[in-house]
Amino acid sequence: DNSGQPIGNFQTTVTVEVGQVTSILANLSDPIAGLQPLLPGQLRFVLTWGSEPRDLDSHLWLPPSMPYHVYFSRKGSLTACPNASLDIDDTSSFGPEVITITGFSPGTYRYAVNLFAGTGTLAGSGAQVQVFDVNGLVDTQIAPTTGGSDVWWYVYDVTSSGVTPVNMILPAASVAPYADTGIGCP
Repeated sequence: DNSGQPIGNFQTTVTVEVGQVTSILANLSDPIAGLQPLLPGQLRFVLTWGSEPRDLDSHLWLPPSMPYHVYFSRKGSLTACPNASLDIDDTSSFGPEVITITGFSPGTYRYAVNLFAGTGTLAGSGAQVQVFDVNGLVDTQIAPTTGGSDVWWYVYDVTSSGVTPVNMILPAASVAPYADTGIGCP
């Protein structure tokens, strides 16, 4: 984990028990190991939280003109419509949950977090969402500490130009911009 570390190539020296010295080159091009580095015009949303609630879920709704809802039941695709994917789905506390957008349709996307399972509240979860582009960290939002027992955190409106923080905990009925019909991509 290189959270909080600068992006780039770094060299370090490691000494093992027998006294041998080895140089290691580490590329910190992305804060989530194993994922492809972002290209220009792409965004990545990284959700982390505390031990409770156990399962927070990332959701991304494409614009109403292309009604596709990316979440754990419809993970999407990075190489075809919807050009967005749930890359990592964590169900046992802490995260990360990761959604990447590789191409944008015209209009406004919506990124939100749902308290899916476990005890506690979104307001007490310590949840945060970091947004990355090709140059690194773009924005960080921390879940508001108000909102009672509401189970949705509406975090961002998103366009090809960037993210606009909304950062409100809301009841379920007010988050989804349209009914999830299961369509949207040919």
